[in-house]
Amino acid sequence: MEKRKTRRVGALSFDFDEPRFIWPTENYREMVDLPFMGGTIKAPVEWDACLKQQFGDYMVIRKGASMHSDILFDVNTPYAEKLKQNEVRN
Repeated sequence: MEKRKTRRVGALSFDFDEPRFIWPTENYREMVDLPFMGGTIKAPVEWDACLKQQFGDYMVIRKGASMHSDILFDVNTPYAEKLKQNEVRN
């Protein structure tokens, strides 16, 4: 951002042209340290505005859709066995 003049920055994702993933450059000119899970992370000074633009009222817990469908995580069962179990169900 420092080397090039631009008015907007965006997230690289599947929805790269989605307006909620494009923010004014000014939001990222300065960074602050915020507490996070027992440590700190760097965040844009305008972190609240960025979160509201992307998620709306981000303090309200909502169940949302997954981009990855069902996620299977079981450390006690080999992956090949889980695949076989899924074939039986489908």
